[in-house]
Amino acid sequence: MEALKKIAGIYMVLVAIAVGVQFVISPFVDNAEANYPIWSVLNWFMTPCVVFALISSFNDQRTFLNSGDLENTVQYIRVKAMLYSSGMLTLMYLWNWLADFYNSDITVMWGFIDPLFAMVCGTIGVRLALSNNSAS
Repeated sequence: MEALKKIAGIYMVLVAIAVGVQFVISPFVDNAEANYPIWSVLNWFMTPCVVFALISSFNDQRTFLNSGDLENTVQYIRVKAMLYSSGMLTLMYLWNWLADFYNSDITVMWGFIDPLFAMVCGTIGVRLALSNNSAS
């Protein structure tokens, strides 16, 4: 199980870096008339990361609540912030991504989702990649 966590973590970090870099350079290289498919391809790699982040956040909260160390305020805030951030990311990402399949005009700004993705999935990915026990 630890090997799978490390592989998922490394995958999440690599995709988060790719999304972050693409987000920064896209205004300079993405010509709307050329219809570059970079984001369409990246979205397929982002989807598993969003799911991994949500599962990992739920697992962290369950582990924290079962630890009995509920007086640790810093840990409590970390666990809750990552859970709520990954939950919000999952809802917004899936809603926007699925709307793209139906060419819907009702979309959330990708300009908010992509940086949130890079931060949340990058953070969770680093934690998973560096984890060395079954509690993370």
